[in-house]
Amino acid sequence: MQLVPTILEQTPQAVIDQVNKLSPYFSTFQIDVVDGIFAPNKTPSVKDLLPVIDLVLPETKQQTIFDFHLMTADYEKEIDHIKALSNKITVRNILVHSDLSPNYHLLAMECPKFTFGAVLNSEDNVYEVMK
Repeated sequence: MQLVPTILEQTPQAVIDQVNKLSPYFSTFQIDVVDGIFAPNKTPSVKDLLPVIDLVLPETKQQTIFDFHLMTADYEKEIDHIKALSNKITVRNILVHSDLSPNYHLLAMECPKFTFGAVLNSEDNVYEVMK
């Protein structure tokens, strides 16, 4: 079993601080990106993380995998920023809410470096979503 902590912080520096603090214990982190539009909370965008990602400890950057859970209306823009960020860190999974009707197949073709996953809300009907 692998435990993956989710980082849900209000500032880019707080995201980095949590990763650095927890990196001795975990090798994978999920970064939640919330825009305040799709979901009511607000966290730093991926673009906000770009200038501070170098503050992640060097050994952590080399040994750590990052997943991104996009709770954003403009998830495509965030994916573009993740592409840029992936030159500095290892990105594995990008999770996009099915409510946004993304074309997962097209995303996977355009970004073969990443694995894309569907996020369902508790009120979603799995059968309907899978159609």
